[in-house]
Amino acid sequence: MLQSENVRHLAGVLTSLKREINAHIQRNNSSEISQRTKMLALVYSVWSEAQFLQIAFTPNGFMYTEISAIKKEKNANGIVDGWKLMLSKAMAKVTTSDDNADMLARLEQLTSLIDEFIGGPSLIRNKIAHGQWARALNRPFTAENTELTAELNDLDPVVILRQQQVHKFFGHIIRDLVQSPINGFHQHYWTNIVKLEHFLNKSKNWNLETKRSLLKTKPEMSVRK
Repeated sequence: MLQSENVRHLAGVLTSLKREINAHIQRNNSSEISQRTKMLALVYSVWSEAQFLQIAFTPNGFMYTEISAIKKEKNANGIVDGWKLMLSKAMAKVTTSDDNADMLARLEQLTSLIDEFIGGPSLIRNKIAHGQWARALNRPFTAENTELTAELNDLDPVVILRQQQVHKFFGHIIRDLVQSPINGFHQHYWTNIVKLEHFLNKSKNWNLETKRSLLKTKPEMSVRK
């Protein structure tokens, strides 16, 4: 319950940043957009960590030994491997001898979501979390990582918010797995997957420029202090 409150609070921060970014997009304030986009990426990363812990401790879900193993994996190898282990242990709760092939297909689909929407953006968010907002450094901190600097400067707030929405869909699916492993997961899995696929298709071309064009047709927003 306490961690759920943290997740809700961070979601509110993301919403506030989205509102501010939209207002600065309308005003064409490139510097403000860039600064708040990095803040958005950082808060999204923190929200992801918070949701990970929230799901790991879902009531009537994982056993204490499973939670300990998931936390250990995440601490040792990072958030992506932590998510993958949690997914694997959750999926094991619904696997039977009659549907192993189906479950393996579902596991592969969900794992691809982890790689693309949690793992893919994690490296650049780590750079931001360690204070590298203008120039990304290499691992030994001896030179600039020019490739990551370019990614840092190309961060798109609309893409980050899209990643968060996909992350939320993923969270719903995991909760179905661990809370209602037999009935709930099979009942809600395809509903969640269809909604996710619809969102992915609808939003595949969303970016800062499409948002800028959309906001041109709306009254100018105020920037909340």
